[in-house]
Amino acid sequence: MKQGRNTTQDERIAIVKDCLASGKNYGKMALKYQISYQQVQTWTMRFEEFGEAWRLRTGGASARRIRHHAQS
Repeated sequence: MKQGRNTTQDERIAIVKDCLASGKNYGKMALKYQISYQQVQTWTMRFEEFGEAWRLRTGGASARRIRHHAQS
């Protein structure tokens, strides 16, 4: 499997915002930014669920804590 390129958190946010502006055209964003379709889709879904707090996500446990606090 081909390894993706490294991206910064700021770059990921910019990609997600561009994706949302394009009507969630994951394929177009994947080609434009040279990353996988699945990665664009995952980042977009996380951004929609957590908003800018998604930046703080560092792993599974962190995601569960953020989700728990968001539901409280």
